[in-house]
This record gives sequence, structure tokens and C-alpha cells, in this order.
Amino acid sequence: MHRVSYCEVGDRLVFMDVSADRYFCLNSEAEGEFRKLGITAKDEEDPGGQAAGTGPFAGWSEAPRPCIAPAAARQSLLDRPRQASGWAKTWLAVGRLQSARLRLRLQTFADALASFEKAKRRSVPDCAAAGDLAGELAGFLAAMRLLTTRDFCLSHSYAVARFMIERGIDATLIFGVRLGPFAAHCWVQHGDCLLNDRLDTVRIFTPILVL
Repeated sequence: MHRVSYCEVGDRLVFMDVSADRYFCLNSEAEGEFRKLGITAKDEEDPGGQAAGTGPFAGWSEAPRPCIAPAAARQSLLDRPRQASGWAKTWLAVGRLQSARLRLRLQTFADALASFEKAKRRSVPDCAAAGDLAGELAGFLAAMRLLTTRDFCLSHSYAVARFMIERGIDATLIFGVRLGPFAAHCWVQHGDCLLNDRLDTVRIFTPILVL
């Protein structure tokens, strides 16, 4: 089964095929036909199966779904005073980051995201933990100074998001794209607070998949 999410960037539609782990755009003719179906990235209604089996989506069992953007980020945890984490928390975070990188090499992208969604559904809310985001993530913030996160936004975000939901703290894993030139990025939010990135970095990306 194909799982495709999409968003509108400027005057173009950008698609993310989770099953194939790729991003793509349609040619102008195909995009025009897709738009005629009346499905846009701003719609919040279930598009159903209108696009499945048509044009470039022939043979697909599920129609592409427009991404519903999350709450706009208004603050970043990285801008708050950092709390001391201690070596235990720091090395635990380092281990989780390395584990996430290994998981994403050994497991398909789709399976890794499915595992995250399953864990999120089973997460039990912990209000006390959610009230101390800086303290909970102190180890990860310290680990960022030991391990480069450049070009590892996916594994880093995956590790942070999994850790948060295991602690009973709501975490949203967000994938974004931009055009001219094309680039993709991934980050984690708790409400309107960025947990592992900065506002200036994520604001240039349009969300294409929100988990």
C-alpha cells in the first residue's frame, strides 16, 4: 500500500511517498489534472479515493492526502537557558541517537514511521514530565555538542520524538520541504515549541507530513 502526503509550496505541489522514501513533483499537465479533482493542500476533508488509480497514481490503493499543518512554532527550547544534564543523561541520549541512526539504516523508512505512530498511540500522558521540557531533554541538548546533527535531522528528530512519547510527553514529528532549490528537513515540536531546532531554520520549510 502506498502512503503519500503532499503540500503546496508556492504554486507547486510537492509529494512525499513514504513507502518509497522519496519526494517528487508532477509535470504541469499531471498537476493540472490532479488539481481538477478538487483536492488541495489546504483542504482538511478526507480526499477519499478520488486520485487513487488515476494518472501517475494508477494502481495505488490509497489516494495522496494533503498535509494538515501543525501549530506554527513560536518558540524554541534551544533558546532557553540550558540545564546541566550530567554524564548519565548525556550518554543515554548519545546511545539513543546512535540507535536511531542504526534503526533507520536497517529498517525501511515506512516501517520506522509506523513503529513511531504505534508507540505514540500507546503513550500514557505524564503532565509532570511535560512541565519540564528543558530538564527532560537536557541529555539530548548536551549530546548535540558531542555528535554532529548536520545531515542527521531525521535520526535526531526520530530519537527525540521517541524519547518524548516514551516519557508521556506529546511530541509531533514534522517533515518539511522547500523549493528553489529543493531541500527536505525534519524536526520535533511540543505544541508551538520546537524541541531540537531553531525558528529561523524551520520557518523556510512547508510541512508535508505530520506524525
